[in-house]
Amino acid sequence: MSGDYAAELTGFEQRLLDGLREVRPEPPRRNWRPLVALAATAAVVVGAALVVPSVLDHPEPPAPPLAQPVAAKPFSYVRAVQGTRYVTMEGGGEVWSEVRASAELWVSNAPASVRSVRLVLAPYQQFSCTSSVADSLCADWLGRHQELNHEPVDRTLPEAVYPVEPGETDLPDRIRPLFPDALVTDPALPAEPRALDARVAELARDWHEQHSKMPEPEARYLDQTRWHLLVEIAGKPTASPALRSAAIDLASALPVGRTGTGTDRLGRPGTKLTFGHDSDFRTEILFDPRTSTLLSIEKFSPVPPDTRRPPTPLHASDYTLFEQTATVSSPTDRP
Repeated sequence: MSGDYAAELTGFEQRLLDGLREVRPEPPRRNWRPLVALAATAAVVVGAALVVPSVLDHPEPPAPPLAQPVAAKPFSYVRAVQGTRYVTMEGGGEVWSEVRASAELWVSNAPASVRSVRLVLAPYQQFSCTSSVADSLCADWLGRHQELNHEPVDRTLPEAVYPVEPGETDLPDRIRPLFPDALVTDPALPAEPRALDARVAELARDWHEQHSKMPEPEARYLDQTRWHLLVEIAGKPTASPALRSAAIDLASALPVGRTGTGTDRLGRPGTKLTFGHDSDFRTEILFDPRTSTLLSIEKFSPVPPDTRRPPTPLHASDYTLFEQTATVSSPTDRP
């Protein structure tokens, strides 16, 4: 495999490779960038009720015709709040500023590598700010850092290579977590836990055979790949509740991550899956334990000592808060 093999990776494969590099392994350590994400959500798939005639000894009136199955709507819809917490050195001290913006995504549910996509992104607004020196340094902090902002976006991509990559569309990097189906579509994913575990183990090994330089990957690397795949599956927009629940349970059982409870930045409680270390890059994913619905994704980055910081704002964390997910009939419909 050539030295620049990474140029041939798809967007999901590159993010998965980044994810494997996120946890600090035993020496030798490689300086790889953190997991970008993933990103993920859940969709509502409408089923149909069947009217079953009673079996009785006496005559019954004719039963009504069986209800026809209601087809799943052709587009998945996501409404989210996205934000970033920055830190800068100003006035001889630290300034911590949080910015937020709303985002909407419509994406075709067709199991294809080319899909119709619409994105509506609002510009960032300053949400909060604190300074260790003077409150005046928070006044119009975002206005002093216009490089962090962008114009409003309402863009339709009729035939987008899926998942959409920012560099291919001139869209902001923040779109990555919105796409919940980055995993290569596998319509045969089973909801039964043992069968799903076996399928994910097969996908993980296949991925390493294609893209890893290790002739026989260690168990921990396979487990890391399985963890990321399971989290991807749990956020698939057309996944059933049973499939989402099985994926979350299997990811929770793997030794490479931690499972607990927590709340997101909207105050919603849930089951928290953590990958990485508190003192290093880490990703926290929060699910509603009742419905296995994805609530939020937040990626944390360590902040270096002030003597080693660049003059530009540094990311302390990036998050996506999923407010609503549904299926709709077209890229102009909202639930």
